[in-house]
Amino acid sequence: MVTKLTAMEKTSPPSLFRLTALIVLSVGAVWSLSLTLQAGRNNDSILLKILFMVWVLSPYLMQLAAFMLSTHWKNLRRIILYLQMIFLSFGSLLFYSGIINLPNSKPAAVFLFVPLISWFLIAIIQTIAIFLSRMLTRMKDNI
Repeated sequence: MVTKLTAMEKTSPPSLFRLTALIVLSVGAVWSLSLTLQAGRNNDSILLKILFMVWVLSPYLMQLAAFMLSTHWKNLRRIILYLQMIFLSFGSLLFYSGIINLPNSKPAAVFLFVPLISWFLIAIIQTIAIFLSRMLTRMKDNI
């Protein structure tokens, strides 16, 4: 089993997977921004619209920053990042589009809670990814 982990650690994630994650993240960010503007179209406050746009885009921007810094990360951590980018983008869009509704909530609530939950998930997933990556490195060093 250790040799499989070491072999996995040596291979890099396919560039198509990396590109797919970046495209999904970009489309997700643009679509989320569009749905945010559509939901706030009747609001006259420009400041409130800007604050919502920044808040909704913040998880996407954080993941984009991680994507750009990830070239020096271990392969397992990069793969987890790419999967995180894809699943959080799709998950956010499911809520923003109304396919999944928060029960008994106002339309703006989803644009407050989804980014918050995304931030928590990013922190948890990346903490686990760092832990797993370090654990695999230690196992490899003990061989």
